Amino acid sequence: MIIIFGSSGTLGTSIIESLTLKGIDYGITTNSREKELNKIIKKKKLNPKFIVKCDVTKFDQVKKVFLKALKIDGKITGIINNFAYTYQSSNKIIQSKIKKKIFEVNYFGLVNVFEGLLLTYKFNKTKPVKVINVLSNAIKTLNASNEHYISSKAAAKQLSKYYAYHFGSKMNVNCVAPGL
Repeated sequence: MIIIFGSSGTLGTSIIESLTLKGIDYGITTNSREKELNKIIKKKKLNPKFIVKCDVTKFDQVKKVFLKALKIDGKITGIINNFAYTYQSSNKIIQSKIKKKIFEVNYFGLVNVFEGLLLTYKFNKTKPVKVINVLSNAIKTLNASNEHYISSKAAAKQLSKYYAYHFGSKMNVNCVAPGL
């Protein structure tokens, strides 16, 4: 089973549409826009094995997602981390609480997913779990809503490299960086 963290946006719904067409089992999470996501699932006849409301900044909620997937399927073959938070700054100083939330979601949320996987899953030595982290091409272009978003995604990239290097036998970690 593949778990998609962050499924309610345009990219997330495209991912679950593609998995449905390929007949791949998946479970999805959303932190907001749950009603809109349920409408899309119904309209497009998508087939998630579960839908869980999950705030990735809360470790216990992330851990529950892994436990639910294991209860339903018994194994986790992949994880797609597609969650993000940003704020349009318009060259104004961003409030401290918003800066903090950008990092809580984009960086520490990813920390929670990696740690949740390591703590809940018994890895198969011959088939590592495939992890895809959705970043942003703003890391290179610097064309994003604000500098804190870019910095948080750059930090997430470095964190991904760390886990790929230190836990490569358990997980195959890759990043994609879509953008405008």
